[in-house]
Amino acid sequence: MTVGKGGATTTPSIQSANAAKGSGASLTATGKPADQTAAEQAGKRATNRGGAVDVGGKMVGVVTPPALPAAAANGSEEVRSTANSPAAQAALAQVAKSDKDWSVRLAAVAGLNLQAVLVQIAASDADADVRKLAVSRLTVQAALAKVATGDKDWSVRHLAVAMLTGQGVLARIALEDQDSDIRKLAVSLLTVQAALARVARNDRDWSVRMAAVNLLTDDAFLAQIATSDLDSDIRKLAVSRLKNRTAP
Repeated sequence: MTVGKGGATTTPSIQSANAAKGSGASLTATGKPADQTAAEQAGKRATNRGGAVDVGGKMVGVVTPPALPAAAANGSEEVRSTANSPAAQAALAQVAKSDKDWSVRLAAVAGLNLQAVLVQIAASDADADVRKLAVSRLTVQAALAKVATGDKDWSVRHLAVAMLTGQGVLARIALEDQDSDIRKLAVSLLTVQAALARVARNDRDWSVRMAAVNLLTDDAFLAQIATSDLDSDIRKLAVSRLKNRTAP
């Protein structure tokens, strides 16, 4: 099983996955010519930055790990226990870190539970899909923050931001990330009024400022924006927020 670029989970064969990466197979598992499938996948990479969750008008890339074998899916504790054994995890870690084929690494990452290895893969794998799957299995906030502020791929950063809880790093991303959609996502997770007010007053993107104003509850900040923002729609929103707060 692999992960569709639109956020949907699909179940093509490894041959089909390799076709999407540009393998030499003549036909994919879907029966389409390999060059057609590869072109479609390349187009998806270029035009769809991934996701099944609509956040601020952008579909957020949330990766669903490939399913366990049928026996495990049916509740076989024996299969699950085997997959989680130290020997199995060590083998999966080796494959996830070193196999030359992205789809093999992806399959290995889907079974990994070792946070230290997932941190390494999320930070350094050459393939964005592999990094994204590793991020989706991370629980270490410091590692997620590093990916959210440093990964070169939009969709990987976006997923990492969606999993952050630390207000400090979210404020930093909301104020500094180069991508307006990522700043908007960070804003949606902020609760610190001072940080929201700073974004509302200073962000260069109208929609990010609107998102921040929509979350402001501090009357002083709202009054300042209502009386001084250069954009009439933002002033109007701030006025509306003030009216709602003073209504009986």
